[in-house]
Amino acid sequence: LLLRISWSIGSPVFQDNRQNQIVDIRATETPLIDAVTYKHRQDGTYSRPYETRAAFTFHSDPCDVAGLMCLSTASKGGTSFFCNSFAIHETIKESHPEEWQQLYRPYPYARPGNHQEGKRNVHEIPVFSQQKGHFKAHIVPELIRISQTQPGVPRLSTWQKSALSVIENVATQKKFCFFLKLLPGDLILMNNHLVFHGRDTYQDIPDQHRHLLRVWLSVPNSRPLHPIHQHWFGNPFPGAIRGGYFRSRPPVRPLTPSKLN
Repeated sequence: LLLRISWSIGSPVFQDNRQNQIVDIRATETPLIDAVTYKHRQDGTYSRPYETRAAFTFHSDPCDVAGLMCLSTASKGGTSFFCNSFAIHETIKESHPEEWQQLYRPYPYARPGNHQEGKRNVHEIPVFSQQKGHFKAHIVPELIRISQTQPGVPRLSTWQKSALSVIENVATQKKFCFFLKLLPGDLILMNNHLVFHGRDTYQDIPDQHRHLLRVWLSVPNSRPLHPIHQHWFGNPFPGAIRGGYFRSRPPVRPLTPSKLN
């Protein structure tokens, strides 16, 4: 059902190195330290933060539109929140102009699952950018911090650290956020260029586990992106199939029942 809805809106892109277009957002036995550092497993996959019950700070995903469909809720917690990134941009511009300028400069991001011997394993992406009058915000604080543990990666300047603290303080203010506990059957779609999202910690019990399905979409009416986002999206041009993993491989639309007969 989620794939049918997704293909009516855009193109679901791959979310991992196994080319999955739908992933299960639910807790496993993955240790938290492995999940937040994207530790590699023997089977070639790597741990992901959504495999834990820990809280997610505000962030954005590498796609035009992210979708979450709820199958079941946690016994306690697991509320999602969604932040207006443009309102955050305007607030910081007014209250912290020096930090605001820093957020238009590239930050190093670790690249999970793309380790290459002898090469710096980072992208450099600004939090805020604009292209032909179109605004974009992008941030994953955990990947910025992980980059700082890698050899050869430039360390954040004092101003960059200050700007990161400012955006984290502003983005967590309730006046910029909408809080929602998804219920079974709920589906939410968010514009990743204009919305940050996250969740609080949660608890499961034997007969009640939080379980969401997630899809990342590339949409035909997408906005142009600054060329610097080519490193993260694969193609900055509007309407292009972009984002996710294996960005050079466009997803294949599944056959409809009529084509199978």
